[in-house]
Amino acid sequence: MLARVRSSPTSRPRHNTADPAPAHVVNLELVFARSPSLSHKMVKLVFALACVFGAVGCGCAGVALGLVSPAELTLAVGQSATLVYSTGGGCRSGNRTTDIELHEAPTVWHSRDTLVVTVDSLTGRVTGRSAGTAQVYAGGGNAATVHVQ
Repeated sequence: MLARVRSSPTSRPRHNTADPAPAHVVNLELVFARSPSLSHKMVKLVFALACVFGAVGCGCAGVALGLVSPAELTLAVGQSATLVYSTGGGCRSGNRTTDIELHEAPTVWHSRDTLVVTVDSLTGRVTGRSAGTAQVYAGGGNAATVHVQ
């Protein structure tokens, strides 16, 4: 068995138009050979190549994403604002993440800095209590920095 590997652009739409590189699909075509030992060696070679292509980013690995917005916020003492948590995913290929799709999602909010801010754990509403800086966390571990003046 012999193998031919071909890479060709896909026609699927990209959500990230800033990424000029088209997505690629690796097509693997197996062709029968006369020698069984050659077939066995070629299968090993094909799987080794598939592993190498996967390691250098020829494929796409799904990535889970979480985001708190705004990521940084300044409030006066007594002033309030509501944080928003978004979750979703994207495609990680090489050192780039593309095709990112996020949507707002419910979460549980908390802060260890309760002298600086109060946080409504269900709505994400943050109120400044005293001057200082606090981290406000979404349930997934993502955080916003809140400065109170």
